[in-house]
Formats: sequence, C-alpha cells, structure tokens
Amino acid sequence: MQSLVTILLVCFVALALVALALWQKYRSERTARERTERESEESRDWLDLIQTKTPVMIHVVDGNGCLVAVSDEWLERLGYTRQEVIGKQFTTFLAEGSILQCPGDDCSKYSCPGLCKEVSLQIVKRDGQCLDVLFSAIAERDPGGELFQSFAIVTDITVQKQTTFALQQAQNELEERVQSRTVALDEAYEHLALEMKERKRAEVILHTIAEGVSGTTGIAFFASLVQYLSKVLDMDHAMIGIFDEQEEGKVQTVAISSHGQSQENFNYDLAGTPCAKVTDQGMCLYPQNVAQLFPEDSMLLSMGIESYIGSRLDDSSGAPIGLLVVMGSSPVETSGTVTSMLRIFAGRVAAELERLKHDDEMMQVRNLESLGRMAAGIAHEVNNPLTNASINIQMLRKKLGFLENNTPILQRVEAIERNIERASNIAKGLLLFSHQKELELVQVDPTEIVDKAFTQITSDLERITLHKEMLSVSEILGDPLKLEGVFINLFNNAIDAMPDGGTLSVASFEEGGKVVIKIHDTGCGIPREHLSKVFDPFFTTKDVGVGTGLGLSIVYGVVRQHHGTIEAAGSSNKGTTFVVKLPIFSSLSGSQ
Repeated sequence: MQSLVTILLVCFVALALVALALWQKYRSERTARERTERESEESRDWLDLIQTKTPVMIHVVDGNGCLVAVSDEWLERLGYTRQEVIGKQFTTFLAEGSILQCPGDDCSKYSCPGLCKEVSLQIVKRDGQCLDVLFSAIAERDPGGELFQSFAIVTDITVQKQTTFALQQAQNELEERVQSRTVALDEAYEHLALEMKERKRAEVILHTIAEGVSGTTGIAFFASLVQYLSKVLDMDHAMIGIFDEQEEGKVQTVAISSHGQSQENFNYDLAGTPCAKVTDQGMCLYPQNVAQLFPEDSMLLSMGIESYIGSRLDDSSGAPIGLLVVMGSSPVETSGTVTSMLRIFAGRVAAELERLKHDDEMMQVRNLESLGRMAAGIAHEVNNPLTNASINIQMLRKKLGFLENNTPILQRVEAIERNIERASNIAKGLLLFSHQKELELVQVDPTEIVDKAFTQITSDLERITLHKEMLSVSEILGDPLKLEGVFINLFNNAIDAMPDGGTLSVASFEEGGKVVIKIHDTGCGIPREHLSKVFDPFFTTKDVGVGTGLGLSIVYGVVRQHHGTIEAAGSSNKGTTFVVKLPIFSSLSGSQ
C-alpha cells in the first residue's frame, strides 16, 4: 500500500513537472510570438516612416537584393510607382556601365550587402533618362550571420555634376585662353623684337643715306641718293624718273645707279612695265620673278632683274610727277623696311623736283623782268630813229611821185617801208612786253572769255574744224581784256600751225581748285628740243619776218600775273597742246 502511494506520489510529481515544463514552454512561445508581433509592428511603422515621412531618396532591399521599401521621394525623382519597383532587384534599375563597388561580402551578387559610402551611380528613370546619384548603404545580418536586408540612401547629384562639368569646361576654356594668350604674347614679343631689329636697320639706313646726300641739291642730290639707296638696301639698281610732260606714257630718268656706278639717262615707255603699276597704285613690290610677270618689258630680262620695288612721286597737290625705283638680280625680303625707306625718300625726291621746277619758273620770271627792262630801253632807243626814217621815206616817196610803179627805185622804197613797219611792230611789242600794267580784276566766266576770243580771231577759219568741250566751270578773278589777248594769241598760233587745215580742240574743266583750259591743234607740232624755249622772248619757229617771238612771252607773263600756270606739250607729228590753269575765285580768295 505504501508502495502504491509512493508510486502515485512519484507519478504526481512527474505530472507536475511535465505540466510546469509545458507551461514554461507555452509562456516562452507566447512571449516570443508577442515579441515577433511587436517587432513586426515596429518594422511596419519603420517602413511606413521610410516610405512616406522621409524627404530623401531611401530604399531597403532584402537579402536577395530585392526592393522591399522605397521612399516617396525616391519614386518621385525616378518617376516609378511603388507597385513597379517593390520585389524587383535594385540592380535592374542601374544604367549600363554603373558597377557597385562595395567593400562588404558578396558585393557583386547583392546590392550593397556590406558597407558602401558615396558610390557614383546612374539610375535609369522611367522615361529612360539617367539620374546621377551618390549611393551610400549599410547591410544588416541575423544572429547566424546571414544577410537579411540593406538600408540605402541615394543623393541626387545631377545639378552638382552639371555644375562640376560647367566648372571644368570653364577651367579648360580658361586654360586654353591662357595658353592662347601666352602664344599670342610670345608671337607679339617675337614680332616686337623683329620690328625693333627692322627699326634699327631703318635708322642705320636713314643715317647712312642722310650722311651721304647731305649738303647736295638738285641733280647731285638725285645721283647721290640712288647710289646710296642701292648700296644700303642691297639692291643692284636704283633710278629716279619723271613723267614726260610732252609725251604721255613716257618716263625720263634723271638719275640712275647700276652696281654702284652712275649711268647715262634715257627715256622709256610705261606700257607693259611694272612702273605702269606703280603709277596707278602708288607703291608696288615684286619680291621675285618680276621679269616673268612683265614679259613685255625687255629691259628687265636683259638686265637679269628678279625683284622690283617702286614708289610713285607726288607733288604737294597730290599730282603724280615721277618714280623712285630699286631693282635686284635676286629675290628680296618682303619686310616693310625697304618699302618704308622708299616712301620716305620718295617724299624727299618729290619735294626736290618741285623745288627745282619752282626755281626754274622763278628764274624764268626774273629773266623776263630783266629782258623787259632791257626791251623797254631798246624800244625807246629804236622808236626815235624809226620815226625819222618813216618821215623821210614818206618825203622821198612824194619826191619820187613822178616815177612809174614797179620801178626798181620804188620797189626799194617799198621794201624800206615794210622793214620800218616791221621794226616799228617789234618796238611796240617790246613796249607791250616790258610794261606789265596793273590788272583790272573782276569776277569773270572763263567760258565767256574763250568765246569772245574766238570772235576776234584774225586768221582764216574756213579750213579749220573747231571742236569744243567746254564744261560749266566756276568763275575766276581776272582782267577780261588781257585774258582775251592770251587766248587770241594761242588760237592764232594754233591756226597758223595748220596751213593745210586741221582740228582745233578747246576743252575746259575744274581740277584741284583751278579752272583748266586745254587748247590742242593737229598741226606741225613743236620739236621736243624747242618746247622748253617757247616762252622765251624773241624765240619763234616761224619763218624770218613772220612774227616777233614775243607773243607767248607776253601770254606767259599775263598768266603768271593771274597766279596761274601755262604749259606746252607736243611733238613734231602729234600737234601741240597748251594747258592754261587759273585759280578759282573762291580758292584764290582763301589763299590770299
């Protein structure tokens, strides 16, 4: 009985222990279930916080790399809906070429299961564009060490990247500009160094030539200049030429240097030569092959000329008067030193030529004044004997009135009368030449003066063809009667030069503040050697006994009194041209 009680007691204790164990197990499982439910609730709250309450791009992936939660900001930036991304692997949203480089375990398999910090990636948005981001994440493991989720923060760096790119571009552009400016400064320095070298060379050239030609004027100056120019510019030939006033298109040299030696002057045609280009353009440079460029210029080929530089000579009014040329048998540098030197000395040569011309004109004026005084004295001395001779010859004719006409004695008397009359005319001409009376100046129309002069021409006009090109011109200040005399004289001379008929052309126009009147005939012309003498007193090309040789001298004096100029041009087979230039009234008033 006691044994049974003991057995029952043991069984009861055992049952009690079993019941206690079962209760403890139940309590443990209930506690675990409550904790799990609590944790699940907390997890749901946390995920809700991540998805809806976080204003940044955040996502959570599980151990397989699949998205389990994304923030609203994440969806808004990328344009997806939550249903389109939850459950998909994060790597499917990465752009091609974006590779996760995480230091944690199995980085290549899962999306940042280890620790990642600011990895640069590109995420493909729903519209196909890429969003530049910085990716930072941390992975969580269970107690057994297994990866079960990863928490990531994604930062949009599109603006930052664009700014960085713009800054890089600006930096590159700045570096390029600095490099470009550096190159430009280097080039400018080299150019400046070259310019300084050329300037020093020019100074040496100027100093050398100035020393060589100092103290010389006129032809001696020209001769010295061409020699020094060819020497210091290292050119074989140099020359100065003036345009021929008598024959258009021709040049007359006044100084030539060839290989350091002075050469005899000559004249040549401009046509087909580089000098013609200089005449048109003012300055020409042919550094090489000039003979091939101008095959019509045989002189270039015969002299072996390779290079040519020429500068036109202009007077103070800008009118071309000649050329300054240097030539070489080898190519020449294209630097500006040579052309600059030529321009400088071209101005000096032009001024000297103009001075010489002015000196010649002043010498002619002084000679005319001297001749005028002498002519006045001669006229007075001759007039008295001529008067007595004329009275005596008239008395003799009365006493011989009983003789028949054409007797030898009467013929001789008539010859004496003709010579007395001619001598008397010469004396009158001398007096007119010597007495330059004060002008009675008024405003006149040159065209009217020319028309009036035509009406008073004494020569026969039937054989003459008149051609007029009288443009409307400004008035001048002049003495009408004396100006009429000028043009009457010029018209009569032109008609006398055409005994067998021809054309008399008269043209008027304005040029450089002056009225220009050109008178041209197609007559016998004036030989070149006589052109410089046509205004000299007593010079005439007419037969003996025809004319006094004072007409053009008087014309010259009257034109000079009107502050004008007169020039003659022509040849023995092209007729003669006289050019009269008179200042316009307004320009003359301004100069006075």
